[in-house]
Amino acid sequence: QMMDFKSGMRIDIARMNGIAKEMSDQEIDEATMWFASLKPRSNQRVVEQDTVPKTIVAQGRMRFADPKGGTEPIGSRIITVPEDVNVARMRDPNTKFVSYAPPGTLARGKELVETGGADKKTAACGTCHGPGLNGLASIGKTGIAAPRIAGQHPIYLARELYLFKDGSRNGMTSKLMAPVVRNLDDADILAICAYLATMDPATGAK
Repeated sequence: QMMDFKSGMRIDIARMNGIAKEMSDQEIDEATMWFASLKPRSNQRVVEQDTVPKTIVAQGRMRFADPKGGTEPIGSRIITVPEDVNVARMRDPNTKFVSYAPPGTLARGKELVETGGADKKTAACGTCHGPGLNGLASIGKTGIAAPRIAGQHPIYLARELYLFKDGSRNGMTSKLMAPVVRNLDDADILAICAYLATMDPATGAK
């Protein structure tokens, strides 16, 4: 992914293209190996409910509960906020987050993730992402790696699926993902991402 940012094949207008272009190939390799050596862990929980705190988008493009208080219907959204605002503002890597999702989301997500859905709208995630959805070094004999998706942040996952769906993501992985996301609607993507966020990133267990 870093090489795609560096070449411009993958676009992030905020910052990643600029960062990648300033790095040598060796630096990218070293950073990649360091991140890969970290033990996956979860710092989030997913809660289904109809009503959520009113929120604002502030520092670091993070969403926080509105200091003025109040609640609102969740609608068709995932709302993620830190459990401790002060810790989050300090960029503490141990910050805990809660993601709110509409009732019924996790059951639908489990169905789509594990089977592709009764209507076969998509493929079961394990087909490419491996047992426990912890990733594979190669999808079949393609030589294309599939990343870990178990326990990932739901907003990150949703953004990536939308980028695959609208064609903004390029490269070989995009060609594999395009047919997987083609028939997914907004509710499907929400459900898939919320459910994946509940999984243990180390074992894939729910």
